[in-house]
Amino acid sequence: MNQLARTAVEMVVTPRHHHRLEALGESGVIRRFVDSDELTDEERRRFVEILEGVWGSDPPWKQVGSDASGADYLDWESVDYPGEHFWELLELDGRLIGMQLHRYMDYRVRGNLRRTREGTLWAIDPSTQGRGIATAQHLATRGQRDADSDFLYDSAVPSHPTTVHLLEKYPQPWQDQYVANGLQILFRPLNLRRFLQGSEAPADATSGSTRVAIEAAAGIKPRPTAVRMAWWGNQMLRARIRPHRRPGRRSDIRLRTVMQFDDRVTALLDMVAPTFDVLQSRTPELLNWRYCDPRAGHFTVRVAEDGDRLLGYLVSKNNRGAQIADLLVLPGRLDVAAALLEDMIERSRAEGAHSVRFWVPRAHPYAELARSVFGFIPQRNAGGGQWAAWGATEGEFTFFTDPRARLHKMMGDGPHV
Repeated sequence: MNQLARTAVEMVVTPRHHHRLEALGESGVIRRFVDSDELTDEERRRFVEILEGVWGSDPPWKQVGSDASGADYLDWESVDYPGEHFWELLELDGRLIGMQLHRYMDYRVRGNLRRTREGTLWAIDPSTQGRGIATAQHLATRGQRDADSDFLYDSAVPSHPTTVHLLEKYPQPWQDQYVANGLQILFRPLNLRRFLQGSEAPADATSGSTRVAIEAAAGIKPRPTAVRMAWWGNQMLRARIRPHRRPGRRSDIRLRTVMQFDDRVTALLDMVAPTFDVLQSRTPELLNWRYCDPRAGHFTVRVAEDGDRLLGYLVSKNNRGAQIADLLVLPGRLDVAAALLEDMIERSRAEGAHSVRFWVPRAHPYAELARSVFGFIPQRNAGGGQWAAWGATEGEFTFFTDPRARLHKMMGDGPHV
């Protein structure tokens, strides 16, 4: 391990982030931590420029299907986030070369309210590549134990080439572990040929936003279309002939589209939380920020009701194929989940989507429902990311090592949709 990375890994501290300055190893880079309202217009402009330099014609706001400008998207991600957050700025010789947004999230953990910190919108000027700055910053962040959070639950995809590279070069220098009940990427092809053509679409030469782009840059060629068509066709046939039983309806279920979440979500969460070991807290304010602001992209929120009672909801987006961002129903009401999934599949088909994508922990009742009843096919295990805990709460999180742990993790809990 080079000296720069070693210095970063050994930094295990409990800092308060406000107005802190910190050297990044021996790189000459200074890490500066500020609140959103302290960012200058020039720093915001410069970060948009860096994001466009990293992602080419496919920066984050375009990846999620947002019509917002880069500056407006940054405001949504940070200034308007309904919780505590801060920015980390990387400066070299007085010039801004990178930034990362850090947000605090509340989780329900076996009946207790706990907090974690997640990093998003991380980008470093491509002109500084090859100096180890990005790796050192990543490892420094992971090596720090935040005094303002109880644990780490990172939904990064271990099978992603970037993550594989980091783990090969620096095998777990931080003391966190893999989540045993990892995420599984499920697909329900609606038009197989268009689905396969879409996954082979050439990426922008400067873009690193997709696995396809990274593998193409590395000279890794996908399997021939005919081979992939045969494999997927066989999987779809097996899904159709597999015996299954759809959950019977236990009450009237009315589905409708809403523009905003209301306070009934709080009661739904209170009933659902005890049935899971961990799930991200869902408040009306958080859900409306995440799914009902057009700067985040164009989501559809469908609720299931019995009279005035909220039975559950499903949030979806039709962007580069249909995607299930969030699904939550009352305990024991898989009939509600089935109604929402069936409705979403048919709407996606009518809108011309070539497939439906669903990220969900492997051992999750919604995953089994999607696979057995609706023919969703596991493309690959995405892994579950990593976890770490510290302080008085450390013993609470050992369930992450159980492959049957009751984890509720959806694509919309992170920045992936």
